Amino acid sequence: MHVKANSIWFDTAAQLTKWQRLKKSGNATALAAYEKKTLGERDAFQFIYPLSVKVLRYDRARKQVEVEMRTPGRFQDTTWAVDASALEP
Repeated sequence: MHVKANSIWFDTAAQLTKWQRLKKSGNATALAAYEKKTLGERDAFQFIYPLSVKVLRYDRARKQVEVEMRTPGRFQDTTWAVDASALEP
């Protein structure tokens, strides 16, 4: 399983929930500001390549997935919250 390139990976499900609400609201300015803030504070990361993950938990109602990074490197074995639409086989 992989997470698509340029997807945002959040430290917590609460941060992901806020991002999903902003995205759903259609307020592009607020969404861009939140993304800039969380990425700048390193509460979230955005990787430019698809990365291999292991799915730990899937919350269908919230469309959230908790994943463990499997791609070798400094983030290997770390856990993240990602939007379900970011997953690809």
